[in-house]
Amino acid sequence: MNQESLAFSDGSVNIARLFHTLTYLLGLQPWRTIAYAVGILCLFAMSWNIITVLLRLA
Repeated sequence: MNQESLAFSDGSVNIARLFHTLTYLLGLQPWRTIAYAVGILCLFAMSWNIITVLLRLA
């Protein structure tokens, strides 16, 4: 697994969750959806890294 991409994805997920929480509390609906989508895309990127590592081991 690429350590740089893992660190970037993990940091991005944490920032997106924080931003999502803040926009939820402030009631900023379009930004809340964008923050959620960014977080989900970062989770997909981390999942893809795990899948590629497992396929290389097989």
